[in-house]
Amino acid sequence: MGSILKTLLTAFDIFPSAKGASAHIAQNLKAIRGFKETAALACLGTIDDPKAQMEDGLTILRCRMMHPNFLKRAEIFGDFVWSLLNRANGGLTSVHFRDIWGGIPILKHYSSKRALKIFEVNGFPSIELPCRYPALERNNALLNRIRGMEDLCLSKADRIITVSDVNADYIVSRGVAREKITVIPNTTDIDEAAPSQKPIANGKKRILYSGCLAPWQGVETLLRAYALIAHRDDVKLTMAVSNRKYLKPYLKLVHKLGMEENVEIKTALPKEELAALYASSAFSVAPLARCERNETQGACPIKIIDSMAMGVPVIASDLAIARELVENGVDGLLVTPDSPRALAVGMTALLDDPAKAETIGRNARKSFEDKFSRSSFMEKLRKVYTEN
Repeated sequence: MGSILKTLLTAFDIFPSAKGASAHIAQNLKAIRGFKETAALACLGTIDDPKAQMEDGLTILRCRMMHPNFLKRAEIFGDFVWSLLNRANGGLTSVHFRDIWGGIPILKHYSSKRALKIFEVNGFPSIELPCRYPALERNNALLNRIRGMEDLCLSKADRIITVSDVNADYIVSRGVAREKITVIPNTTDIDEAAPSQKPIANGKKRILYSGCLAPWQGVETLLRAYALIAHRDDVKLTMAVSNRKYLKPYLKLVHKLGMEENVEIKTALPKEELAALYASSAFSVAPLARCERNETQGACPIKIIDSMAMGVPVIASDLAIARELVENGVDGLLVTPDSPRALAVGMTALLDDPAKAETIGRNARKSFEDKFSRSSFMEKLRKVYTEN
């Protein structure tokens, strides 16, 4: 990486992958390539990924030291970013970081150098890590240190991007001026991979869950809700999961509920196969759980955007982050969070009223085009980079 490079985007995520974060990174890269001549992505990678590659005019540089300890991985990634900044010789005009692990070395390196510093806030480790690793809730010293790193990134960044008004409000509560923040909801290009003809779901109406199995996703609620309608012989539940992490307890629950014949699980699907699943689904579900990660911090669930882009109705938990995307009864359904019965009632309503489901799906596609299109995403990101 030489001095001719002008923009560096850092992401503490494996790219590419089946996770929603990877899809968001891909959209960022497409937008940045449209208005920047030379750019690079610094990210994580597996041992099978190349350390460096060129793709569509973009340089991808990977840190492939995947230490099993999360915090050790973060430290290694920070050192990796620091080494790239040294090689850039201070020639960067824009540095865009998606997390504090890449942000801290960037802010230290560019504390006295001129470069536009953009902090893209998708989540806060001080909130998300205790959700992933409950034992950390008792480690106040570590969480306070991480929170201090977050505050440094929030205060020293020139501009902040986030994906929802819920998240923006939380950032303001952390002492950041609202005018420093730009809300850019997620977008998707999954519709471009859709099959030309709608596949048939083997004579049954498919209910689709797509995403990871982290505790905040509400997968247990989904399985218990599906158990309430699994006696029907006209439905099946397909779970397209990004990886097998957290899967074992859910397999045990499926077995306990006697639903092995009714639930299929597919892992790490390429975009074309995921698009085909959406196209053959009666509707999708986003059963997000009530928790600090979803309610205080907020998000912009890509699974909801994907479903809307495909013109497929989505049933989501009635949380503020979902209400930003979905109007209940118009372009989706919102149901009481953490309630298997409420979710089962919503699923039954769409299964028993195909005309209603078709109307909601059509409205969802229009909402995607009006509010979450790729062109809108790219224009908003361009303004963050180029406006004074």
